[in-house]
Amino acid sequence: MSKNATEFHRRRQQFLHYLSTERNASRHTIDNYGRDILQFAALTFADCADIKFNDRVFNLAMARRYLVALNGLDLARTSTMRKLSSLQSFCKYLIREDVLESNPFTMLERQEQFLRYLSTERNASRHTIDSYRRDILQFAALTFADCADIEFNDRVFNLAMARRYLVALNGEDLARTSTMRKLSTLRSFCKYLVREEVLESNPFTMLDSPRRGRPLPLVLNVDEVDRLLQAPAQFWRNAKAVDKRIRGSAEFCTARDAAILEVIYSGGLRISEAIGLEAADVDMHGRSCAVKGKGKKQRMCFLGPPAVKALRAYLAERQKAGLADKHAAGRIFLNQAGGPLTERSVQRAFKR
Repeated sequence: MSKNATEFHRRRQQFLHYLSTERNASRHTIDNYGRDILQFAALTFADCADIKFNDRVFNLAMARRYLVALNGLDLARTSTMRKLSSLQSFCKYLIREDVLESNPFTMLERQEQFLRYLSTERNASRHTIDSYRRDILQFAALTFADCADIEFNDRVFNLAMARRYLVALNGEDLARTSTMRKLSTLRSFCKYLVREEVLESNPFTMLDSPRRGRPLPLVLNVDEVDRLLQAPAQFWRNAKAVDKRIRGSAEFCTARDAAILEVIYSGGLRISEAIGLEAADVDMHGRSCAVKGKGKKQRMCFLGPPAVKALRAYLAERQKAGLADKHAAGRIFLNQAGGPLTERSVQRAFKR
């Protein structure tokens, strides 16, 4: 065993002994900490021989690599939080022992606590949470030279720091809307830290954000709308002529895609909202549908006669095709195998 590997296991055992003797941790807790630290080493370093206990190795980039590796395991958010907390405690102990000068996991733990709050208390979508995570990690990379500079107090999180971040963002040559979204993410993050009494004030509320431009909306004329709504029939007619394998499902796909377009056009739905509709959400007689939008908020949308007609035609084709929706959780719009459609597959089809 190499010198570095020996040191890693020695530091781990010392930390577990500290938990037992000075923190009165239970055997179950100590075992969890021990497993989490071993998993951290396996996920983050090619070999224990690569682990050197100094701030050049134990830095924010290393902590990010570990978080990316954890996310790749598709764990429950509570498990990810616990593992980050284990490493935060381990590094805190190493600082206490004068092995490290700074704790690279403090930032990530605060970040994941905030994202858990968004998920559980604000009903944020997975897409929103992923965007917030990327924005916060970019903020740390652009604003601080190293994790040693990140301290969660009002001396560090101040207006000057917020301005540095805005200057750094402007240097990234982003669209104005992207800059505004990233600033909004940090404003929400710091608002959460104030709520948790980590900070006393939110530096991003004092920052003058760039003004949102108001370009005129792009609209389709009547002929363009008509061509768009006729596109599924043309596409699947051509596809059927080229590929004999899809002849049996072409009528079903034509009716389905036409119905999706009519519903989107009539009700003003997003693609994700349209393909997420379930049978209980649609009232054919009342010509309306209940739509679950962002933040799991529900709204009622109107369906015009063409949309209702297209839906009825699609449902008839679906029944004729014998497609069961047992795999699609009651979804209206299905793929050829009877499963749920994905947003990406619909986008690809419409681009064609």
